Amino acid sequence: MGTNAITYQVPNKDRQLIIFGIQIGVPVSNKNKKSFNSMAVIDTGATGSSISQRFAVNAQLKAYKRTKIHGFDKVSIVPVNIVDILLPNGIEFKNVKVENAAHRL
Repeated sequence: MGTNAITYQVPNKDRQLIIFGIQIGVPVSNKNKKSFNSMAVIDTGATGSSISQRFAVNAQLKAYKRTKIHGFDKVSIVPVNIVDILLPNGIEFKNVKVENAAHRL
């Protein structure tokens, strides 16, 4: 049985951000989803997932709840959406809770 992995060669020591294309599925009705092409940034120190305000507006996402985000000097309340994420290697993550990054600290 093979494994599905994403490999990435860091181009040089000055550019260590890992960015690649993904597809994000968003609900458009109870059973249907629409797919959007997007870019992902891998942050190995992150405690959650987030999306940009521009993506949320373009995808017409509706927040299903709000949550607290604890920053360095304050706490903010941000909208949370649910999306599906399809990686380039075919692995899909369903019902991923993502915070709206425009509201992050």
